[in-house]
Amino acid sequence: METRGFGQVFRETAPYRNLWAAPFWFGVMLVLAGILVLVYPAILVAIVAAVIMSAGVGLMGLGWRMRKLERHDSGVTRVDVHPL
Repeated sequence: METRGFGQVFRETAPYRNLWAAPFWFGVMLVLAGILVLVYPAILVAIVAAVIMSAGVGLMGLGWRMRKLERHDSGVTRVDVHPL
């Protein structure tokens, strides 16, 4: 392994580069959304409606998945194990 200068340190931390990008761009999008709401207040109604509908669809999907798991587990019988 090459130990010239700080090259080894940078190579080991390479997978962690650009970790700043996701929170940075998410922050930029939130600021732009805030400006958009200030300019067009009616869009706030659409944003709130979209959040509520997304939460509703997510809960419906969760309920459907739980129902599927419940049906799958209903055929399983319990076996009690007695100590010797």
